[in-house]
Amino acid sequence: MTAKPIQAAQSRLPSKQKAYEFFSFCIFLVQTWAIYSLLREMPSLLLRYTVWDIVGAASYTFAFTLLESLGLFAIFYLLTILLPAPILKDEFIIRAVLIFFLINYLAMAFLLTTDQILPWSAGLVGLLGLGYFIVKYKKIRSTIAGGMDRLSVLATIYLVVDILSVLIVLVRNLS
Repeated sequence: MTAKPIQAAQSRLPSKQKAYEFFSFCIFLVQTWAIYSLLREMPSLLLRYTVWDIVGAASYTFAFTLLESLGLFAIFYLLTILLPAPILKDEFIIRAVLIFFLINYLAMAFLLTTDQILPWSAGLVGLLGLGYFIVKYKKIRSTIAGGMDRLSVLATIYLVVDILSVLIVLVRNLS
């Protein structure tokens, strides 16, 4: 009796390759934002802390980005089971990337310009218009899907850095 719901759920999931490509996008976007934030604070960190303290702070940041990327990926992956198949399973990469990018844009814009609503709302309108053209035109969708495949190489490097960061955090806390 339990095999049918499991098989039905598995049939709604995207392929492993598409799932990895989306996870690569998640880790790339979150890691890039973390690197940007860390580099923005680097001059003050260099004046105040030792190199090992800076490596430790960066390790905590990168370990959290791994956790955040896994969590966001899991949410989208579970949404493919809960939502009707035409919404996310068909064209999973394109739609999930657009939704994820929109959410991240809103978060970044809010963090950078909390007192000014016009710049990030104008960017949101532009992003929604871009999303419309991406969904409408197949050539743009295929270009983005090809880009997701290439992005997985850089995301794998980020993943290795994140795993090393988790190890550094464990060493710092256990010693």
